[in-house]
Amino acid sequence: MVEMLLSEIRRQVGLTQVEAADAMGVSQSALSHLENQDDMHISTLRRLIEALGGTLEIVANLPSGRIAVSQFHTMVSAGASNKISRPARAG
Repeated sequence: MVEMLLSEIRRQVGLTQVEAADAMGVSQSALSHLENQDDMHISTLRRLIEALGGTLEIVANLPSGRIAVSQFHTMVSAGASNKISRPARAG
């Protein structure tokens, strides 16, 4: 698996900061700040990856193997909230 910084991913998909910021609905300076952060909300990272045309998957690497974390798989409708909704629990 290749490792890249967010800015490198954006450049690889062929978008400028202005284009990616427009797709996210933020300013270019806000995107620049996000690309240089060490820590951010999962929902913010998901919005950025989706603006680049991708999807975000969270995988835990455990001694027993790789496990996809499904807790954060859907977002609340765009504009309504910047929080990730949890899947409904059965039973």
